[in-house]
Amino acid sequence: MKKRAIYIFAACVALVLSACSKDDAALDYAAGEGGIVMRLAETRAVDISGLTLDDCTVFIYQNGMAVDPSQPEAEPEETATLIRKYTPGKCPETIRLLAGAYTVKVQWGEQPEAAAFEKCFYEGIADFEIKSGITETVTVLCKPQSVIVEVAFDSSIAATLADYSAVFELADSDAADKSLTFKSSDSGYFTVPDAGGRIVWAFRAQHAEKGEILKKGEIAAEVGKRYGLTFRYSPDLPGYISVDIEVDETTDDNNDVFIFSQDPEVNGEIFTAPQDFTAESVPEEMIVMLKAVGDAVVQSAVIYLSENGAAAESSVGTRAAAENETVVWRWPEDMADTSKVQWELSDDEKELKVSLSSKAILPSDAEGGVDAGRTDLRFELVDSYNAKADKTATIRIEGLSPVGVDDYDLWTNDLTLRAVSAKGAPIFRMRADGGEWYTLNAAMTATNEYMAILTDDDKWTASENAVAGTIVYRPKQGLYANHHYEFEVEIAGRKYSRTLDTSCNQPIPYGDMADASLSCFTTDNANAPYWGSGNNSFAKELCTYATKSELPCAHLKSTMAGMLGITMLAAGNLFTGTFVRPSTTGTVSFGLDYDWKARPTAMHVKYHAKIGTVNQQKHKKNGSHPANIGDQDKAIVYVAIVDWSNRHGVSSGTGAPSGVWSPDEAASQAEGPIIGYGIFRIDTSTEGDDLVDFDIPIYYYDKTAKPSKQYKLVISSATNIYGDYMCGCDSNELYLTDFRWVY
Repeated sequence: MKKRAIYIFAACVALVLSACSKDDAALDYAAGEGGIVMRLAETRAVDISGLTLDDCTVFIYQNGMAVDPSQPEAEPEETATLIRKYTPGKCPETIRLLAGAYTVKVQWGEQPEAAAFEKCFYEGIADFEIKSGITETVTVLCKPQSVIVEVAFDSSIAATLADYSAVFELADSDAADKSLTFKSSDSGYFTVPDAGGRIVWAFRAQHAEKGEILKKGEIAAEVGKRYGLTFRYSPDLPGYISVDIEVDETTDDNNDVFIFSQDPEVNGEIFTAPQDFTAESVPEEMIVMLKAVGDAVVQSAVIYLSENGAAAESSVGTRAAAENETVVWRWPEDMADTSKVQWELSDDEKELKVSLSSKAILPSDAEGGVDAGRTDLRFELVDSYNAKADKTATIRIEGLSPVGVDDYDLWTNDLTLRAVSAKGAPIFRMRADGGEWYTLNAAMTATNEYMAILTDDDKWTASENAVAGTIVYRPKQGLYANHHYEFEVEIAGRKYSRTLDTSCNQPIPYGDMADASLSCFTTDNANAPYWGSGNNSFAKELCTYATKSELPCAHLKSTMAGMLGITMLAAGNLFTGTFVRPSTTGTVSFGLDYDWKARPTAMHVKYHAKIGTVNQQKHKKNGSHPANIGDQDKAIVYVAIVDWSNRHGVSSGTGAPSGVWSPDEAASQAEGPIIGYGIFRIDTSTEGDDLVDFDIPIYYYDKTAKPSKQYKLVISSATNIYGDYMCGCDSNELYLTDFRWVY
């Protein structure tokens, strides 16, 4: 830790013009002469290779009275005539002066023109009187003539923000170097007029989600004061950045001291190297000595803990930030709690001995033993001069670390397993729901620490879809919702195991079709919140509420609708979206906002179908007839996971349709990308009269992106696959219910 100046209140240096240790008679003053001997007064721990009088500039002024010759009747004015100036290193031990009144001025340091990090200027003035044959003693307080700005960035800043800095600038100044940029905690110095001045500041940073963060402020700065600003990140406060300002003032009644402190010490065998143990070999206690040095004493101590992988450095992990640590013990606040730590403070309060209970401090497993994995214990000591020291000990317990919420993702289907092994590379395995074990590749991230992750090759199988020839992906392994997983690691023939249940409640809204009042069962679908249909005044039964196999269902039925003397096929339909029919043309707008919590592998549906051959072909004359009379008709149910800023519209009626789309034809529409899709084309009638269960596999164009725009889900079904073209069988029927995700 770098040595630094610690300011208690404002910094002052006490200089004393004091009696010499010699007998005054031995100085052999001439008649009418006296003297002063200058030295630095004793200060607490002033040690920067020995601060002495040689570092100061000393001025001696002789005081008197004078009358302005141009105004002989005016009152005499006090005068101060410079008679001596001693530059650093030139001031003699004994200064002889004639009896009379004098003023001494002492200066130390360097005055910045406007702003600087390393320059601070101190000055003190005192009057004294020399009497014949006597050595006088005079005390001079040197006060800072600069404004001291001390900036501290709380640990929450580095942990949450990037590219952060605080710029302080002396306002109303034409100086070239009038600003200081702080990118870490430090002190800076500004020169302001004696009457004070303004220092303006701006804090800027980048947040991964919120973008640039900017906070501004101003200090009404006064000479000789220290302004301490602490910046913290707080997502609960407007502007996200909170600033604490502390002002220390110099007064003649509080002679503050300029102290250079030595760092305290943290020592113990556990710091020599990472400590490798098995669960059975962990020592009962671990001893650490916390020691203040110089004339400081122990003021406070904190023990922080961070678990498993916090210090792993690899392509998939970096060291955890301080805010992810947990405080496990504080002194003196927790000194009464001896369940975790036994402590002993030396009589001179310079040493604090702590004996840690391993089983109480280190993370424990379900049976009360010490958990496997890596644990970092950080010990922080603060002494009475506010100097800090910290040291981190690494404890590694052989075995498989627990799998926490940060180790897996149910959308990207990622998984990270960690283990500690001092006996060579471990073998990682996993399985779901009691199935076959699957082996994962392991990589060493640090000495005796290993990690295994699911790669793309583990998670996905690539194929080419038949319609567009586009590469799509189906899940292979991965970690999915609503499964019971077992993990194990084998180390030198010994196996350690963990389990994880990935329960996730993510229903499809009203997927059970149990609510008979849904918009899709009415002709009011212009503002359908969930399910809509093409029901209208000319075709009211394209989607109706019904039961099948004693379950509520949506009953979709093809209909011949008449309008303006024209009869045409209207396909029974059900979809997530809205429907309007302002004229002879109706428009379906597909899309539903949806909070995706986990990636599904399929969509389940119960269905019953009656499918015939094509007997209607409305748009034959204009060539828009994708099927011929007598061809096998099909019903369709499809799902699309989309990331759309607007709903996608499809219009059809007496003219050729527009906006017709199928999610397997392209990976995007004008409204945005299609993340994945599943299509079930039904070309045969179901046997009997019961509902049939079917899982529609979902294929993914994108393996990582999660929908974030307004519309994220499309589900659509129709009794005629070419219903938009009024082409198909006019007697097709489809019962649908139990829409839900499969993982």
